[in-house]
Amino acid sequence: MRTSKTAQSKTRTKRPLAGPTLVPWTLQDGEEIERAVRGRYGVVRITGGRFKGHLGLYDDDEGADAFVYPRGLPPTPYIVCRHASLAKAREDEVALWWAVNTNQIASRIAVRDFRRQHERGE
Repeated sequence: MRTSKTAQSKTRTKRPLAGPTLVPWTLQDGEEIERAVRGRYGVVRITGGRFKGHLGLYDDDEGADAFVYPRGLPPTPYIVCRHASLAKAREDEVALWWAVNTNQIASRIAVRDFRRQHERGE
């Protein structure tokens, strides 16, 4: 004879991705989001979806979708997101992303300096 098990509700918690590409992101005084230009590949800020707030490498697009590497240089996994959810990264964010993804020692220094700079509101 089968006994029924009580239904256990599985709640899936959304785990934010941790790591150096998720850096504090706030608009500074007078700053507006500048959308990424289609076809201008490089480092971008993801402004919507699961990876909101991440820096990523915009590598290719097809239709309204863009292929972005949020965790480093290829061959890391990529995500497909709407091109409309990509913003142009600032120069300091671009430097931070490249430092993080090319040299671990330099990345620690870059992240530390980036956070210090933004804590002061420069």
